[in-house]
Amino acid sequence: MTKLETISYVLLDEWTISQNEKTLLISGGADAQFEIVLEAADQSLFSSLGTGKTFVRDQLNNSDQRVLEELITAGIVIPKFSKVKPVTISILGDVADDAIWQFNNKILKKVEPKKKYDVALVTRTNSSYSELLGSINYQSIAVPHLFTDMAYHHTFSIGPLVFPGETACIACLQGRISTRWGDDPPPEHPRAHKKYTGLISELISTELERIANGDMSLVNKTVSWNFQDRKIKNNQLLKVPLCPICSNNKIDHTGALELPW
Repeated sequence: MTKLETISYVLLDEWTISQNEKTLLISGGADAQFEIVLEAADQSLFSSLGTGKTFVRDQLNNSDQRVLEELITAGIVIPKFSKVKPVTISILGDVADDAIWQFNNKILKKVEPKKKYDVALVTRTNSSYSELLGSINYQSIAVPHLFTDMAYHHTFSIGPLVFPGETACIACLQGRISTRWGDDPPPEHPRAHKKYTGLISELISTELERIANGDMSLVNKTVSWNFQDRKIKNNQLLKVPLCPICSNNKIDHTGALELPW
């Protein structure tokens, strides 16, 4: 069984959290205030969490475990990711077109999968989800990884950014999509992959650089670009209760997901 790295979390310094009996009060200023109702009036760890102070999931009670999922998805609490630059990236999955992966610079460095790396970039162009996850032995991936999907006619999708065992994973995405729309194999040469290579390459490089600089906004989220009508769509992706990869998850969320077209 693959040993997973213990992930620490941190409250972003633009947010404060306080507690009033069974309610967490979350504020980013007068124009960004939210409430989360707790299961009990017991003190939440989040109410005493100062900005910059880290914690791990094992410190949380059952009620706070549920709250954590909401705070991560909202981008209020994020996994702590700090690596020496250049951050090493390895490409896994459908990786036939090397023109996509041009990102060797002071921030990012591409390395072969056999070497040690900081982040995996998992790509899909012409595999079904089940084929892709099987081919890369997905359950063995123990490092943070970003999913990119080019298996469409005029759409490109990126996300989620996954911290294994902690946040929604690609198998969670597969579960959501296959339950609603099936998991049919895409064309051998999807048009989006062929026609928009340069643009997709720039989008991937930009998102990887953001991750290398500590931006965790693609955790529990997918973003898609429709190149035909120039629309961008953001979707939340929460953990699937019966996900075979996240099987320790006991939180029942339905999530909020639409196909990217």
